[in-house]
Amino acid sequence: MTERQLYSKDWLNRMYRVVRHIESLESKREQVISSLSGIGHYDAEFIPTQTGENSVETKHLTYSYYSDLIEKEQKKLASEDIRTSKVIEMLGNTPETNILKAILNYRYLCRFTWDAISQKTNFSLPRLYELHRESLTKIYPYIPKEPIYD
Repeated sequence: MTERQLYSKDWLNRMYRVVRHIESLESKREQVISSLSGIGHYDAEFIPTQTGENSVETKHLTYSYYSDLIEKEQKKLASEDIRTSKVIEMLGNTPETNILKAILNYRYLCRFTWDAISQKTNFSLPRLYELHRESLTKIYPYIPKEPIYD
């Protein structure tokens, strides 16, 4: 891959880190839910009051904390997805660019695997990779030249 293709790919991939972070937060939130469901069918008023990391109140606060973080990250992801979509749309509206845009949308906005994209587009994987490299070259002029943060 050329430097321009690598930059394009890095810019388009920047939100995968956010997706993985959201998945991690959701997993942690699910662990909190599981620990709360261990309480059983008892009313909270009959549970002895606890303080510390294992108290019901602390678990509820932790759940709320993870929920707030997830919401914040999802808003960030949605905003960046819109930004990415606008850049992809700058490729134009010809039959050739529509194929390239579809590949970029499937990969970077829908976050499909290469196999899923291959099935949706009816392109072999080698041809799909070739078209992907071409799309990275063509989109480069439209991508903002900025630091790509983790």
